[in-house]
Amino acid sequence: MKKIVIIGAGQLGSRHLQALSKIRFPVQIEVVDTIPASLETAKIRFEEMPNNLNVRAVKYLTSIQQLSKNIDFAIIATNADVRADVVRALLRLCDVQNILLEKVLFQKPDDYLQIYELLQEKNVKAWVNHPRRQFPFYKQLKNQLAGSKQISYQLQGGGWGLACNGLHMIDHLAFLSGESTLEISGAGLNPSIIQSKRKGFVEFSGALHGQVGHHPFSLYCHQELSPETITICSDNLNVIVDEANGWIRFASKENGWKWEEKKERIISYQSELTNLVAEDVLNSGKCDLPTYDEAVKLHLPFIRCLMRHIEQVENNKHDLCPIT
Repeated sequence: MKKIVIIGAGQLGSRHLQALSKIRFPVQIEVVDTIPASLETAKIRFEEMPNNLNVRAVKYLTSIQQLSKNIDFAIIATNADVRADVVRALLRLCDVQNILLEKVLFQKPDDYLQIYELLQEKNVKAWVNHPRRQFPFYKQLKNQLAGSKQISYQLQGGGWGLACNGLHMIDHLAFLSGESTLEISGAGLNPSIIQSKRKGFVEFSGALHGQVGHHPFSLYCHQELSPETITICSDNLNVIVDEANGWIRFASKENGWKWEEKKERIISYQSELTNLVAEDVLNSGKCDLPTYDEAVKLHLPFIRCLMRHIEQVENNKHDLCPIT
């Protein structure tokens, strides 16, 4: 029987747990959080789901010292400020086969290589949770963009979390284009640091520009909440996407560049996805998500770019980027 662990039972961790309630082979699940109220929320959300006899047991724990020593699949759903230390502690205490990490991976650039070396030493396979790679609509769009000479990617909107969610969008372009190297500039960011809704973290407004491989992107976010649209242009297909409302406008070279519109569900919730990742990883050793190695190529330049911006604004050196 497979053993699955979730560390961090907050908003996201509890949704991972809901998804695992649908798993299609026998498992035991252990959920860890130092905050009892978070464990209670996770328990309530799990019990809202239909009963599944494959979930043989769920344990709610307050310390990773209480975890089983042999773990097949671990999900690290903590905030970024403690994630590296949690990984270190977990791999010191337990024999872990596979790990799913949330983004942004870590706040300190030095942690990226140190955790890479630790994963190699312990022979642990690791992936990073950029779930747009799992969305059926975007899988289809990737196929439609195959053969494009260049893809241009833009996101515009307000209050969507440029620091918190920007990496999801950059990874989205990496997925659609098949490229993995990132060049990024924070020259378009506004000269202010915004306190995030989450205590101890910061946000930004303005624009990030760059390219993934040779494919350019622009991510723009102003402070006031407003709808987001994604515009993707290539030499054979142009698409405008409103994810929240499931609205798509598209024109293709094949159809004489005539604009068409359709409604389609685009977003899949985390409570619909994690079970699919766990099943893929535990059955085949692979999944749709980027590996740790692939994700680091995007994460590290991203946080270094934002660190430089903070240092310029505050005229002070920093050894970490306080985003999550």
